[in-house]
Amino acid sequence: MRAPAGVAAGALVLAVLLAPTAAQAAPTDAVTGLSASAVQTLNAHDGFDVAATWTRNADPAVTGYVAMLDDGVDDGTYVDVVELPATASSLTFAYEDLGAGTTYQVVVTTLVGDEEGDPASTSFTTPALDTTVSGSFSLDATSHYLRTRYDKTVGDFVVDAAFTLLKGSADADATIQVDSGDGTGVEDWTSGSTFALVYDTPGTYTPHVYLTDRYDNSRDVQLPSVTVIEDLTDPAVSITTPAKPARKASWRTVRGTASDSGVGLSTVMVYVAQRRGSTWWAYDFAKHRWLKGYSSQKKTLTRTSASPTFLTPSAGGGWSTPAIKGLKAGRLQVKAAAIDNEGNFRTTQVTRSVR
Repeated sequence: MRAPAGVAAGALVLAVLLAPTAAQAAPTDAVTGLSASAVQTLNAHDGFDVAATWTRNADPAVTGYVAMLDDGVDDGTYVDVVELPATASSLTFAYEDLGAGTTYQVVVTTLVGDEEGDPASTSFTTPALDTTVSGSFSLDATSHYLRTRYDKTVGDFVVDAAFTLLKGSADADATIQVDSGDGTGVEDWTSGSTFALVYDTPGTYTPHVYLTDRYDNSRDVQLPSVTVIEDLTDPAVSITTPAKPARKASWRTVRGTASDSGVGLSTVMVYVAQRRGSTWWAYDFAKHRWLKGYSSQKKTLTRTSASPTFLTPSAGGGWSTPAIKGLKAGRLQVKAAAIDNEGNFRTTQVTRSVR
């Protein structure tokens, strides 16, 4: 047999590694059930853990074992030589310099005092090294408006914009962290196929996803930049003039349009009043009747309990009121207000004498 690499071939090493003579009293078939395999070392880009197991020899004369890892190169050296006690039945070698896809041999012999028993050997092949970690991710959008919402976790209203980060794929052993790019730091992606990127300040941000697997392979996935917009623009609203605007019957249903270029419309509110003689009357859409007011139109609007109607425009932006009952001759005033989901609003009004 060959001497271990880097070890002087002294008396003890020679006694361990040289085959016994016929006069030496060594166990026969001393090592059985030997097997060996290799896996890549955890948290390492290279290197392998080699596990060897065998059936422990119960002969009381056995005082220990010698286990050798051999690279198969006939240069008089071993990758490693380890001496073990008689109670041992396994051993793990950990090496950074074993080649991937390479066949090695484990040799185990018993020791009786300073003498060797019969050796046993087995071969194994190291797997390919895992040197990369992969994953794919996408965003639901690259721009969102800041929105006001009630957050139950803090018990108050908050203003923020949320983007949904979707995981297309990722290595099963990968840990995932997300950096939103706004300076708030890195968050762990603990579970699920989506992750919420939440921003509370207008601006443009570049989020990143960081992947790390069990072999310490890492990857930085830079996502498209996202823009957070503050909606400061009022919606648009108009009242449609009917074909015969001087006829009261033309105003039994008021129609119009509304639109919003930002966060979207919330509602359209319509208020209808009519001056009859010197008194203003307000139409109560909830009770479908007119309520007598005052000589001041503004006072009538603020003091009476008349309810306006709240409307949801169609997909095309059109809206129309319920039928207005009991219109009479006089000065008619229609006010409409469009309100978006961020509280921006715009009003318009039409005043007509009808008969």
